[in-house]
Amino acid sequence: MTAAVRQLALVTGSAGGLGRALCDELCDGGFTVLRLARRADHAQGVAIDLCDPVASAATLARCLAPFDLAALEQFVFVSNAATIEPLGPIEQSRVDALARSLHVNLVSPVALIATALQMLASSPARKVLVNVTSGSALSARAGVALYSAAKAGMEHFVRCLAADQAHAVWPFVVVNADPGAMDTAMQATLRGAEPHAFPDAAHFAARHARGELADPQAVAAAIVRLALSDTLISGTRRHVRDPL
Repeated sequence: MTAAVRQLALVTGSAGGLGRALCDELCDGGFTVLRLARRADHAQGVAIDLCDPVASAATLARCLAPFDLAALEQFVFVSNAATIEPLGPIEQSRVDALARSLHVNLVSPVALIATALQMLASSPARKVLVNVTSGSALSARAGVALYSAAKAGMEHFVRCLAADQAHAVWPFVVVNADPGAMDTAMQATLRGAEPHAFPDAAHFAARHARGELADPQAVAAAIVRLALSDTLISGTRRHVRDPL
């Protein structure tokens, strides 16, 4: 076993943008943070390839195994990793690219969450899962069908998971958190896309030019406050602008 840890968190997609900011906020709050990303570029970094759901779940199990999970007081899992690509009509993408996108955005997150649920089922800690969602889960835009479908799927998965967890002895509190539009690499990809792949590229470029994109650090602080709130209701969808 590792040294006694009372507050443990894990964040996927931790290499940059919102993921890195979330890790910083959780560390400042006294959490030991496992940072899951494609590259392990931090002392607490864990290299994980979300294109392979089975291997990803096995990696997470190995990461959690050394901890005395029954001794935890608080556990926070932020499912943040996502890819916006491939952009454009799906018939213009290779099938392997379609599969990679759905693995990263939907299949691997579900596999990781299932692994965490199984390993912490007997832990009486306060356990919170935050699925970082998107407005794309609720609206239709040309060029982002795969991303939007996966986000919508994850949102409903979380709602159903909340119903399942209501019957657990030591349940997780599970929520969807919409961060809004942020100044991240994903936004840069959207506003830099060719119009045939993403017709709304000019709209996103204009929003960036007007300074309307939120700072990831401020969004991360709001998500962590949400995760730690005693008034959090399982199965709900929250926007970072919503009051606690």
